[in-house]
Amino acid sequence: MIAHYALIPPDPATQVHLVVITASNEGVLTLSVSGKTVEAAGVQIPSRSEYIYHFRVSGLCPGRLHSWSIPGVGDGLPLRTLPGAMPPSGLTGVVLSDIHVGGAGMGAPDDMDIAGAQLPDFALFAGDHVNSFSEDYSATNGGRWISFAGDYIPRLSENFLVPIFAVPGNHDVGNHQWDGAGAVNPDGTYFRTFFPNAADMAPEGANYAAPLLGDWMQVIGIDTHSATVATTSGWAAGAHNKAVPVSMPILHSPTAAADIRGSNDPALQASLRNALYRLFIESENIRFGVVGHVHARVRTKELGIVETDPGGSEKFTLDAGGFVIAQEHGGYIEVGQGWQNNRGGADTQPWFLEYAAGGEPSFQRIDISQGTFRFRTIRNNGTSVFDEIWMRPRSRRLQAVTADGSAVTPLRADGSPVYPQSV
Repeated sequence: MIAHYALIPPDPATQVHLVVITASNEGVLTLSVSGKTVEAAGVQIPSRSEYIYHFRVSGLCPGRLHSWSIPGVGDGLPLRTLPGAMPPSGLTGVVLSDIHVGGAGMGAPDDMDIAGAQLPDFALFAGDHVNSFSEDYSATNGGRWISFAGDYIPRLSENFLVPIFAVPGNHDVGNHQWDGAGAVNPDGTYFRTFFPNAADMAPEGANYAAPLLGDWMQVIGIDTHSATVATTSGWAAGAHNKAVPVSMPILHSPTAAADIRGSNDPALQASLRNALYRLFIESENIRFGVVGHVHARVRTKELGIVETDPGGSEKFTLDAGGFVIAQEHGGYIEVGQGWQNNRGGADTQPWFLEYAAGGEPSFQRIDISQGTFRFRTIRNNGTSVFDEIWMRPRSRRLQAVTADGSAVTPLRADGSPVYPQSV
């Protein structure tokens, strides 16, 4: 075993997904987790001699640490199921994009330590994980992805393997210069080899999904580079869960960018705004979205929709009607645009941006608890440069815990968890 990490499965409260990379073909391996066993056959990593194994185990208790071992291969930090309901201590996540390991982004594995220092319960990646143009199969590119899995991802985990959900960027699946339309292939690059968990969720076989993290948060993972805008927008409205306190989009391409990476970027961004802004702006449980691609630290102003033309040039006109404008409080805020920060032209600030600057690598931290959702942008030197607390409705269920803080969840006869009701 030369690398192992965890992914977010379809039901992260009762399932775990372990990825193991071995130096050669070990045949069928058996994973033992909390008294359960699962077998998996390895698949050779394209253009490499190494093999990758994906294990998913179901029927586990929520909010628990689960030790594991693979006879003849080894073990590692425990896996963890996420709490199905809100624990008293709350939960923490980190969101990164444009990591670009081995390039001008994270040039060394210890660059990831600042994200790991947040002690996240889960991690979200918004595209462009490995150095530029490393998506196609080759011995060199495959080695970069293996290094990402073995040298960088482990830095996120201290007490257990932090589960990850990722959407692709252009350097994960290609389509570097496109406008979000036309034929695409969601498979056939290294992204699906290392991050197949979105394809395991509904709709199966796609690089976009909306995993529900217990009953306390939903991630709307938009694929902006291996699915058309029409496809993902048609799916997103139906996938959006209005009942959870927080729903948060992650997508690689911005909708309101500080700069462009290629000539088709403005058309792609306009298509995304036309297709998704009604959902993002008008949904009561969506306030923040995280993006990448531009390689700058960017935050938009709070954006809202009006139906009557406000006049002037400080607006986005939506094809289906309505105008997007900046408003003073309560609007949709898009944050991010990448850890890799080498985009000098990003220092301009058009009407829709609150802040934009190149040369400031950063990531996002989110903390969710009963009644609040805290969103922070954190620089690579550890300083918080944006910090907002969003008051939310309380989760309807609570995660019961023992005196030492560990989760304890009674199970029905069918194995389904039982949670106390919030008051």
